[in-house]
Amino acid sequence: MRRIIIILALALLPVLSLAQETQVKVKDPMMPKGMIGIKYGYGISNVYMSQDIETKAAMMPLNVSLTYTTYMDLWDIMPYFGLQFEARYSHEGYDSKYMGQERYTVADLSIVSQFHIDFADKFRVLANIGPYAGYRLKVNRDWDRYDNRFDYGLYGGLGFAVVFKPFEIHLEGNYKFSLSSYYHPFKLSYDYWLFARPNDIIISAGIFFHIF
Repeated sequence: MRRIIIILALALLPVLSLAQETQVKVKDPMMPKGMIGIKYGYGISNVYMSQDIETKAAMMPLNVSLTYTTYMDLWDIMPYFGLQFEARYSHEGYDSKYMGQERYTVADLSIVSQFHIDFADKFRVLANIGPYAGYRLKVNRDWDRYDNRFDYGLYGGLGFAVVFKPFEIHLEGNYKFSLSSYYHPFKLSYDYWLFARPNDIIISAGIFFHIF
């Protein structure tokens, strides 16, 4: 009987060890289930043109957003996963030798997967990827029927976080690429179609608060 008890105890050791590790992971003090934050960013805005009109990047100092982030175990096997919902208001545009300065304002919403690696009980490395959709609100000229006001595309990048629970400070670099042409293909000519896809590099800093 004593031998059976010893064998059972030895057999249960790996299970008990795994349960202990799971319990420690759940109690991770760095892991908020949800946090809300604000970010301010500086944008480097440009546009990809299918016709060469010699565009160059424009500096955009206004890029503000309100975000909500939640962390979770993906399928109970990946503890490095999260979702981030970000409502953003920004200025975009470009400069061109042939079309002058183009400036416009955009409001959009992105829903990205945010993968993170935590270390040293104070820091996170972040990686973002996901879609966004938005609407171009106004421009430095009148809208015409060859302008496209709806916007959608891909948003992603890398970041670094410092945790001072219940606060976090995030520094991020993200890239936004529009899949929606800013102009209708017939903007300049019915013979030579023009596709103009905006893209932006956004360097941002943000502060977040753990709400639960």
